[in-house]
Amino acid sequence: MKQTLSQSQSAAFPDPVLAMAYVLMQPWEQTYDLQTALCRGTLFPSLDKPFLGKEVTPRG
Repeated sequence: MKQTLSQSQSAAFPDPVLAMAYVLMQPWEQTYDLQTALCRGTLFPSLDKPFLGKEVTPRG
């Protein structure tokens, strides 16, 4: 009898874990005001890490 991929996977891994996360505790700190938080995409200044993309990529 031919097994499908899902049947063979479930036999090899009866209780698979799809993902595991490690999240550090975020200490409470002074927050941005609502308008700034909406513009910056975060409530906490320490998490405000803007994506700079190609601006910081060295050209060579």
